[in-house]
Amino acid sequence: MWARLFAKSFGAKIQIVSVLNADIIETRSLALRNAEKIKQILVKCEIPCEVKILKASDQDHEQAVLDFIQHEKPDMVIIRTHEETTFTGRKIGKFVSEIINKSEIPVLSVGKYDRNPLENFS
Repeated sequence: MWARLFAKSFGAKIQIVSVLNADIIETRSLALRNAEKIKQILVKCEIPCEVKILKASDQDHEQAVLDFIQHEKPDMVIIRTHEETTFTGRKIGKFVSEIINKSEIPVLSVGKYDRNPLENFS
């Protein structure tokens, strides 16, 4: 996981962000369950992290994330693109393109990584 590599290298805190567009209870969402699984992995690696679920029923997912980035002002945004690649065959789809092109904060786009990027980390 690239986020682990960067967090370990720079002593960073990770915010796991997911966007809901359905009007459902956040605590019952698959997005929250998946984010919590990622959080547990990071906690085991002693990386501070938190989960934030954004509701975007009245706006595009991209805009919800861009608004969050502008409000939080992180040093860097790391965004995973595996789902867009799976469904469209393209490396970067509309969602990621919008965030990369409109974010005032540097954005690193990463795809699925099958090996552990920390295996040679010292």
